[in-house]
Formats: sequence, structure tokens, C-alpha cells
Amino acid sequence: GNYRDGFVVTQKSTLNVGLGGQVMADLENAEGYKKYLNGFVGFALVGDKSVIHTRLVDHEYQLKGLKKLPIPTSLDKLAKYKPGESVYYESMGGILFFGAPGFGPTTIGVAHKATGGFKTLISKSDNDSVLVQIFASKIKDTALFNGSGFVSVAAGKVRELKEGFTFHFNFSAGDDATRIAYEELVKGNMIPAQNLASEGTSVEKLLTSKVAMHGNYRSMSMRIPFLVRLTNKSGNYYTHTETEYHTDNSKSEYEYALFAAEKHADFLSQSTNTNVSFATTYGKVLSPRNRVQADGFVSRYSVGVETNDGYMGRLKNFLRFVDRQTGLGDELLVLPPLPKDHLGFIRVNYELDIPQNFFESLNKESDLFKRLEILAEREIGYYQTSNDSLNLCKIANHRRCKSGLEAESRTAIRVLKRALRDLKSTSKADAAKYTKAFTNVGKAMTANHFVFKAIQNLDKNCSLTYTLKLEGRKISKFEKSGKTGPYCR
Repeated sequence: GNYRDGFVVTQKSTLNVGLGGQVMADLENAEGYKKYLNGFVGFALVGDKSVIHTRLVDHEYQLKGLKKLPIPTSLDKLAKYKPGESVYYESMGGILFFGAPGFGPTTIGVAHKATGGFKTLISKSDNDSVLVQIFASKIKDTALFNGSGFVSVAAGKVRELKEGFTFHFNFSAGDDATRIAYEELVKGNMIPAQNLASEGTSVEKLLTSKVAMHGNYRSMSMRIPFLVRLTNKSGNYYTHTETEYHTDNSKSEYEYALFAAEKHADFLSQSTNTNVSFATTYGKVLSPRNRVQADGFVSRYSVGVETNDGYMGRLKNFLRFVDRQTGLGDELLVLPPLPKDHLGFIRVNYELDIPQNFFESLNKESDLFKRLEILAEREIGYYQTSNDSLNLCKIANHRRCKSGLEAESRTAIRVLKRALRDLKSTSKADAAKYTKAFTNVGKAMTANHFVFKAIQNLDKNCSLTYTLKLEGRKISKFEKSGKTGPYCR
């Protein structure tokens, strides 16, 4: 294999590595709020959630006995991380921050405190800098300081809790103020970091995500926040709302919905994961008077499968699995030269980006569902000549298999029809319901191999773009992309 680029290793653990019990912030750095906050500000890892480290390893021999890194609650612990390495974890506890109710650019604001769940991603950029993202998960209580104490306030009205906290730290000057701001931030006290960010020195507060500007229209690309991507449950819907404020007092609101079906299997030392998901982002730009200036949506269908103990036969099974889910077919056969022996870790990942104009073109199709039924039956006829290469028949009888596959496709089309009807009856004004309804359409349209192929055959404008990635311990990273329509390849 070609190991010139080294290895990217994902380590998962449910152990409380590094944090132990609750880690308390140093309230001497709490700007005079100490007497109101004793025993309040600090994080404790959630014991049944994974701590996920992303590691970089230069040589194969280093993979054996690779020790887990601590949670970097200090610069000494952060120094153990290489540039490009990161850690994600979930915690419970309390935070202290400057915030402002309402929306629009403000001054640094008044002190707030909040208790509940939090999700943290710490990524080391280079030897002198680090990016920290902290998102509220399940907030129980929120309060603001009124001069004599803290009074309750609705969490939904606090902009910072909806946006999350994203800070970039530069430690090149070696000053104590930046070190303290970082160490306090990861323990729950945001105020020192917010103060330095307002001075524009070694700490920069970033928007949770950037939006490209094109005149008055802010273009939108596929955006799945890390807190959604790293969810490890199966067969569930996940929703997330994000608001981004702009200097002209306008704002962008994003609603995410994700359906994920994940399977995990362990046998002795072998571990295999499969994941099929459909995600939708709906975004709109609102004027200072809350009028919609532009809106749009984009979706992504993803199929992934990986194992820590791969062979060529298992890789071929993985590719068949991807073909069953996507109908990519012959495109999966054009792969790089691969070693014949034990492959170790292997991963196959497929992503299909589905833009808004594709769904709009589907809605314009006359007799859409009848056409899908005819196209699906034609695909089944083609498949009958392949000697059941994807193991879709489940029975040996050729004629019964064909009628069974046709019945399954007709059922899938009826489910899709209901999902599209539900989408049409859902108002965009309720962004959460609309995005979930949209994701339900995606789940329905990708549920059946032949119906999904039929839908792709309707892509006259070549708007569907796929990316196929193959990587592994003995495989140099391989990536190819293209269009899926029959006239687009």
C-alpha cells in the first residue's frame, strides 16, 4: 500500500478520559460574579456517550498500542495533540457567558448562566492555535444578571445559546491571558474568551458557519453541524436549528433534519458499521423587519460501510451493499489496483447531492407515479438478466421473484406519494416540520433500489452529483465523482 500520507484514526471511548468528575471553572476569572456562582460553572462528561478522538499517525507500526489522548482542559494537555487532531465529547453542567436577548449586532452584552447538556469539539489547527466549538444540547435553566443577582429568562430568547460558541485561539504570544481564556472556556466560563475576542487580539469569535455573499442573496451549500453528524443512534430523526446574524441587521436561519439508520456488528475482534442517511438543510435570509429575502433547500443521501478487518471478498460485499442502496452499478467497478491479501481497515462512502431544482423538476413531471412504476418495472426486467447479483430476490423462482420485486416497488411508490402529499401540505413557515417532511420524502425515494434508479433516470438536467470514496489501511485514498442520470455519464 501507499502510506505516504499516513493514517487518520478514529478512537471512540465511553470512559471519562481526562475530565474525571466535574471540572470546575476558576471563578476568580468570572468578572465579579463569583458569589452568585459557587458550585455552578463547570462540566462533567456524560458517562454513556462516546468521546471521539480523531488522530493522525505517520507510520503503520504506531497504530499498535496507540494511547488515548486526554481531554485538553489545559495547554499542557493540548500539547499532546498534533496539528489536525481533534476530540468531541458531550457533557452536563453549567456555563457563564455574556449574551444579549433578542437579535442583531450588540455590544458584548450582560452576564448569563445556563445549565444543561453541551457538545464540544476541540480541533488543533497548528502548533500555536486551536478551534473550540461548544453547542447547547438540552438546556434546563437560563438566567441573566440584573445587577443584584440572576433572574430566569427563556433559553429560546438567548441568541448565544441558539448559535453556539465558536472561538479560535492563537497562543503564539505565550501570554497568560490567552491561556486562561482557553482553559476557562473548555470548563464552562466563556467570559475571558469573550473579553479577549472583543479586543480583537489573540482570540477570535467566529460565526458557527460561514455564508457566501452574492449581492443580496446568501448562497447555501450542504451544512450538517458536527453535533448532528456525530449522533450514533439508529432509525431516528434529528432536527437542529441555527441562526446566523449579519452586520446589516439581517439574519440567516437554517433548519436541519436528518434520518439515519445505522447498524453495528461485532464478532470476536471484527467490527463492522453500516450507515444510511438522508439529510436536508432549509435556509432563509430575513430582513431586519423579518421579511424573507431568499430561501432554498438542499439534500444529501449518504451510504457508508466500514470494517477494521477487511479482505477483498468483504470489500466486494461492501460495494454490493452500496449498489443495492444507490443503483450506482458499473461505476463501482472502476476502482484502483488493490492488494489481494488482508486489507485491515477499509471504508466505502457514497454521497449524492440533490439540489432544489431536481425536486422542482420532479413535481413538474406529468403522471409522475405512473412513469416511476413503468421505469421501475423496466429496471427490474434488466436486473432479471443479472442472475440476482445483488441478492434482492430472496427466492430462487425467477417468475415469483419478478412479481415480488414489482410489488415491493409499487408499495415504495405509494409511500413516496404520501410523503410528497404531506410535504405539499406543510407550510415553509414552520421550518422544522417542513424540513422533516422533506427528509421523509428523501427517505421514501431512496428506500427501494428500483424506484430510486427510476427517479435518477428522470434527471434530464444532470443535476444529481455523486461522490464515491474508498480508503483503508492498505489503500491510498480513492475518490471519484460524476452524474447519475442515464444521459449524464
